Amino acid sequence: MSYLCVSTQNLFVMKKLLFLFSMVLMALMFTECTKEGPRGRPGADGKDGTDGNANVQSYLFTNPTTIEWDASNTIYLYYDTVFAVPDSIRNEGIILIYMQYQETGTAWYFVPGLGPNALWDTRIWITENYIRIYALNPDGTAYSGTPLYTPVSIRVVIIPPTAATVIARKGNPPNYEDYFVVEEYFGL
Repeated sequence: MSYLCVSTQNLFVMKKLLFLFSMVLMALMFTECTKEGPRGRPGADGKDGTDGNANVQSYLFTNPTTIEWDASNTIYLYYDTVFAVPDSIRNEGIILIYMQYQETGTAWYFVPGLGPNALWDTRIWITENYIRIYALNPDGTAYSGTPLYTPVSIRVVIIPPTAATVIARKGNPPNYEDYFVVEEYFGL
């Protein structure tokens, strides 16, 4: 009978070779696998879409009985099936209001803010059911001056939270107090 004689030194070399072979095999297994195939040819450029207004909505009120001042120098714009300001807008969006008066022609006045010739100050209150616009003296006391000018148009611009966030990130918002700038910015 013959016996295979393996020395301790040979056994150590064999273990070392087996370990190195295993490591090389594992390295090849992990590096040879790809999750994606080769990159294809680039496609043709698509055509530019039309500029949008980021879901900004604009409502124009012109009915004299809807937009006239009441005895307490207040105008109520009640919500209906077409016009409403949802909670998400009231809490996180932007609501812009502008008024145009018979006595001032085409000028739009930002609400809240001073009216024509700084004769009064307009304020707003936005609830779940309506927008209330009311006039005060410029010092904040109850209005006591000459009759208020006659509104011919009230424009309400509603900017949803997503658009408001985009505007804030751009870092260059329009001058919200100037209706014509807002109109151009949002394409209203």
